[in-house]
Amino acid sequence: MYRQAFHLNVLLLLLLSANCFLHSVYEEFNTKQILFTNTNWKCSDQTTQTLEAFICSKGMGLVKLLQINQQCNKIYNIIDTKLPHFQIQLYIDVYGYSSIDGNESFFLAILELPFQYSFCLSTSLGKSLQQCSGYNNKQLIRKSFLKEISHSQEQVNFEIWSTTNQEFSDEAYLFRNVQLILDRCYKTCKTCSGQGKEQCLTCYNDISLSSSNSCDSCKDQTVQKFLQIPDGCKDKCDNNKDYDEDYVCIEDINLQDKCEDNCLKCTSTQSCLICKPQKYLYFGQCMDQCPEYTKIYGTNCLSIVDIISKNNNLRVKQLVREFYDLSTTKSSTDTIFQFISSSHSFNFQKGDAIYYSYFSNKRIFGGPLVWVNGAFKFTKNWTEEFQFIRIFFEVILGDIQLNNNIFTYKLNDQQLETITLKENYSGQNPNIQDQIWPNDYKFNIYQVDKSIHYQMSTNKQLTMEIKCQNNHELAFCGIQNMVVVGILNCEPEYYFDYYNYESDRNPCIPICGDKIIVGDEECDDGNNDPFDGCFNCKYQCEEHCDNCIYGYCLRKKTIYRQSSFKIEIEYNLAYYLDVISLSCIFKCSICINNLCLQCNYGYYLNTYNNLCETLCGDSINQGNEQCDDGNSDNYDGCSNCELIQYEKCDIEQDIQKYHCAVCYYGKCLKCNEGYILNDDLCISICGDGLINPIEEECDVQSGDGCIDCKIQNGYVCGKQDFSTCKTCDKECTQCVSLDRINLICKSCIDGYYNVEDKCLQCDSNCINCKLQSNLCTSCYRPDCDFCESIPGLFADIKTKQCNSICGDGILVESYEQCDDNNQNNGDGCDSQCNLEFSDNEINKMKYYLSQTNNTYDLKLNSEYQFKILCNTINIIIDNMDIQDYNYNCTQVDVLTCSLKFDFKKSIYKFNTIHAKLLYTNSINRILSENDRSILYDITPNEYIVLNNNEKSQQEYISSAQDSFSLIFLIMIPISIVLNLFNYLWAVLEILSWINNFYFLNVNYPFNVELFFLRSDWSNLIGFPTYQGLNQPDSNYYFEAPKRFKDKGIDPLFFNNIQVPFMFLLSSIIIFIINYLLYLFFSLLNDALKIKITIKKEKHFSIFNISIKKQNRQNSIKVNQQMTIQNPYLKYITNLLKQNSVHLLNQFKQTISLCLLDITLAILLQLSYSNNNSNIIVGLNQFFAIITIGIIIFQLFKQYSILNIHKLQAKNKHFVERYGIYYENINPENSFGYYYQFFGQINKIFYIFFMVTYYYTPLMQVTLCYISSSFCFVFLLYQNPYNSKKEYVMAIISNFCLSTIILITISFAINDEITVEFIEINKNILGWIIIALVLIAILIEFFVLAFGVLMYIFNIYSILLNQLRNYKKKKEQNDQNQVQQSQQKEKKFETTNKTTKQQSEFKSTNSNFSIVLF
Repeated sequence: MYRQAFHLNVLLLLLLSANCFLHSVYEEFNTKQILFTNTNWKCSDQTTQTLEAFICSKGMGLVKLLQINQQCNKIYNIIDTKLPHFQIQLYIDVYGYSSIDGNESFFLAILELPFQYSFCLSTSLGKSLQQCSGYNNKQLIRKSFLKEISHSQEQVNFEIWSTTNQEFSDEAYLFRNVQLILDRCYKTCKTCSGQGKEQCLTCYNDISLSSSNSCDSCKDQTVQKFLQIPDGCKDKCDNNKDYDEDYVCIEDINLQDKCEDNCLKCTSTQSCLICKPQKYLYFGQCMDQCPEYTKIYGTNCLSIVDIISKNNNLRVKQLVREFYDLSTTKSSTDTIFQFISSSHSFNFQKGDAIYYSYFSNKRIFGGPLVWVNGAFKFTKNWTEEFQFIRIFFEVILGDIQLNNNIFTYKLNDQQLETITLKENYSGQNPNIQDQIWPNDYKFNIYQVDKSIHYQMSTNKQLTMEIKCQNNHELAFCGIQNMVVVGILNCEPEYYFDYYNYESDRNPCIPICGDKIIVGDEECDDGNNDPFDGCFNCKYQCEEHCDNCIYGYCLRKKTIYRQSSFKIEIEYNLAYYLDVISLSCIFKCSICINNLCLQCNYGYYLNTYNNLCETLCGDSINQGNEQCDDGNSDNYDGCSNCELIQYEKCDIEQDIQKYHCAVCYYGKCLKCNEGYILNDDLCISICGDGLINPIEEECDVQSGDGCIDCKIQNGYVCGKQDFSTCKTCDKECTQCVSLDRINLICKSCIDGYYNVEDKCLQCDSNCINCKLQSNLCTSCYRPDCDFCESIPGLFADIKTKQCNSICGDGILVESYEQCDDNNQNNGDGCDSQCNLEFSDNEINKMKYYLSQTNNTYDLKLNSEYQFKILCNTINIIIDNMDIQDYNYNCTQVDVLTCSLKFDFKKSIYKFNTIHAKLLYTNSINRILSENDRSILYDITPNEYIVLNNNEKSQQEYISSAQDSFSLIFLIMIPISIVLNLFNYLWAVLEILSWINNFYFLNVNYPFNVELFFLRSDWSNLIGFPTYQGLNQPDSNYYFEAPKRFKDKGIDPLFFNNIQVPFMFLLSSIIIFIINYLLYLFFSLLNDALKIKITIKKEKHFSIFNISIKKQNRQNSIKVNQQMTIQNPYLKYITNLLKQNSVHLLNQFKQTISLCLLDITLAILLQLSYSNNNSNIIVGLNQFFAIITIGIIIFQLFKQYSILNIHKLQAKNKHFVERYGIYYENINPENSFGYYYQFFGQINKIFYIFFMVTYYYTPLMQVTLCYISSSFCFVFLLYQNPYNSKKEYVMAIISNFCLSTIILITISFAINDEITVEFIEINKNILGWIIIALVLIAILIEFFVLAFGVLMYIFNIYSILLNQLRNYKKKKEQNDQNQVQQSQQKEKKFETTNKTTKQQSEFKSTNSNFSIVLF
């Protein structure tokens, strides 16, 4: 009865909560420690800056508001308010810090309404900080913001900011304790103007608004009878929840993810449901130890009111329960408390009419800066007839010194009682702290527990006048954990025992004598007579009973009376003795006041007349009995205890023949034993109840054990007529008859042990026992202790283990995850005392590990008692049929299943494996009948099962890619040495684009998937990288989307930037090596130079007269020097010098080449990192932003040359610095500069769209197509290059790339809506993509190869020309030598002739000479 009443009360409370008019939908920053892990607050300026907290060593944390000149000065939050409402209540505690000026205010605005509110807090009225290192002695003032605002929209978007303009150390606004409460409409209203039933504005679905402005529920609808708020009419409630009398579905409560440190699970109002180990739960709080005035039940601390409420069969109604969590509101406080008076201005410093404050995870009445010196009146009314009212609450007193803080209270007309803060709190309670208190602040907690008798009172009201008296502004009074209950009476079968109630025991005691067995009554026969089987509602047998079971005596003591002589006593009875007195004297052994309690031997008490009487047939000859042979045979000489004489039969032979025992004159009067007299004949009938010892073993008219007058195994039957058969106790499983007289039980059912033919019950701690009840052979508990020794447990015979009683309010660890004193679902603790988890919470616990050989470990990461039921798995794989694979799922441990596949068809990353299993807890209770499954979405490791055709395709693709890689690796150093960077970079540019095509989130055909997976330009050169960061076991671990993971792309910037960085570093190293070689060969060339002095003669003549009259030679000799260099060293030096210039420019071009990969690394880091407070993630964020600056600088440099003059573009020094930005571009037309610049912008936009819109594939591919095709459109418009060759090559490459993405768009469309043409021709389209890729690559590659060949050809031509020149020069030298020889001979002859002529002339003109100088 009590349990039924209790469940009815709980049901009523749930119905009231479903239709309550005040509904808290949002609470944040109300815990002691401020956390921003799951906050939805964002910066209004769209910056990614995180919120900051102001934390002191004591007191609760505060959220900072940044200065007006800083980023993220304004913050906003959007709260869903879909539940129908007409008004909201917004509460925020605002703090002013340090030195706020008069023009600096706190602002709050609701953006969807024309609502903005501001106020300024003058910190000169604040208190000095005492617990904030580095900020002590700064002023702090607080004020509570509480506004009621008309609102009916589905969202509340409110924004907060301040107008402070100095550093935080100088001034700031802070806040905490944000709460949003809805004033709800009546349950059937969709929109309303108030909370009344007749204040509806619109109704759900097509239900019409009545003339009285009310709405009917959905229960009169044909199909959709249930009203699910706020969705409308449905055919059933969500998750099969319960509903009320109007078919309105019961609403769930929200469980809170952010609980206090010691709490594992709590409600949205911060009431803890389950604490961490070694902690005790008390009024929704987790404590190190229970208060001394409570009782410990398991891990629960129960107050006296809690104990009373849990008493069986006591009807209790809860009238008030406030100030134990965050559910207390201003409205509920104002309902029960009325402000009376205040002595000074220390009260209500947080705001007028704000009567409560925050202490960690609860709101208390009063508190610091709220209730310092003032009086209130508590009032509660009721209509029921209560016997007692029990009020319980705790008083918190705080002050800077003892004996000054006084709290008084007066209940009804009782005397005034006083509590004084005389000693400091002895325990540890860090929740009662404040930033402005000194270190030696004094506080304590006191219990108030009062019971008021109302049985004879017509007053149905409880009043309490409370007053706080202090003379210091830091002192305070507070009330927490306030509970008021009304005690009605007991259930009908019980009476109320006042002594038990006053001694805090269960006052409900069963009524003995009402013939109703309840509670601990064993029996109730409606009287209090002893020895009648039941006395004082306990089983009792007659005196001298050895074995009494359930009031029946199974074994009596036999009393033998022996006497060798007979004593005759003569009694002289007084005339006034009546029959009762005589019976009491002569026949009664125990007689009190003529009331016989026990008769003499052979007499039996007649309870109707209180006389001791004999019983004929009990084999005791007593009283007036002449005989008593113990049977009812009238023919054995004793009939009805009188002696009768019969004659024997005349003929012995007739007696034996006709089975007659007594004859009278030849007529049979009595038959032999076992025969029936029928018309003077004795006959034997099986089943007549008479045992014929000659023919029958037994004869039982009804009952088991005797069939066809034969005794069955395990039975013994009586030898007397009309006797019955008996067997061992019903608990016996093997009963054996030893000698057809005695029985023995060989074995009993569980819980009993055998003694002779009986099965006696084992002690309640034993499942089985032997020999004695306490000698357990198996137990409910491993230590064989009683289940009941742990509060809340009982021995469950069915399951043979200790089980808990769900709904008794006692949480039993390892058996229950929670116990909220009811068995209702949807309130955070279900009907089987398991915590109710949302899908989001379960999804956070699940994860899987990929093993080898197509094996995956499915796991739950939980500290709760979960168990995955591996044998319930159901597998669905995207785009695969069940016949394409086999699987086996085995249980590794309670939280792990090993899932292994055998695929008969290729599986790719996009073939997501959906594994659905049921889960339970370790005590084998399903968590929720309707929502007990967990779904794992597994991205499989690629496993290719190829047919012959696909195998040949794979070999062809792999071979072609390997061959290309080998050739390209050979071409790289050749291109560098031969200064063919432009051609090499063009090939790498195409490969970079192809590498990023794989990241488009579409399902490619087999051949393209394989081709793109193996196409990675960064793998052509095996740069060493370190990938030890951002591993799954890291506390900051975050993942990139699936297709990025498929190609080994890690979202951490450091892991992802290493290959581009190494590429850039390689360019620098090559430049340094080239420059060092240049210096070496320059020095070597200088050292090997040869300087030669040349003497030349200059001849002069006058008027071509060559008269030589003198012997002096007419010539002038001039000396000159000539430097001879080694031609090979000179060539090498010039080549290295030219390469240095090119390599320096190519470094800039390398940044452009790696722009796709660098941008990808930046966006993955900024988009998917989730723990920016971690130092590693923070550093990566920092370097990603620095890299953005480098890219912007590079773009700025390129932007600065967009409009240069064509002459400047041809300047040698300008070309060396900026020529790389317009290389191969026609400088006569500025269009080429814009083409190059926007080509870099397109790369950035391509990566941005690819990462940002990854989860909307069609949008992603379309935007990527637009960005990548922009350059192609430029080329179609005009030729930006110097030559048509460059132009044609660019047209072909851009066309191929754009067409590839265009085909990819068709794959994205096919993923959304299957297109038959695309599905059929998917492989063909894939080969087209591969062909376009090869065309784009091979054209650039052939140009590169052609450039190498042309370079080799040029070298060959030069060498050939050198050889020809050498031969020609040699022939010319030979010819010159011949000519010189002939000239010498001719000159010699001429000289001789001239000499002869001169001698002749001399002889003729000896006195004449011409001297030439």
